[in-house]
Amino acid sequence: VGERLPRLVEVRAKVAEIAKRYASRGVELVDLHAVIEKRPEVVDLDGVHLKAEGYKLLAEALRPRVEAAA
Repeated sequence: VGERLPRLVEVRAKVAEIAKRYASRGVELVDLHAVIEKRPEVVDLDGVHLKAEGYKLLAEALRPRVEAAA
């Protein structure tokens, strides 16, 4: 995870930049990291993948946006 973290931070920044560029077209960035960052118990032992509870949290965070778009 220590090796991956700097790259993940870089990727998140690039994605945020792209989303901001396309905000006028309705692109919205949903920070899923913020949903789980203080919930280490939902992350698998590898430190990257989520357990079922973690994926449920992400789904709950996305649900209102998906429903609004339907």
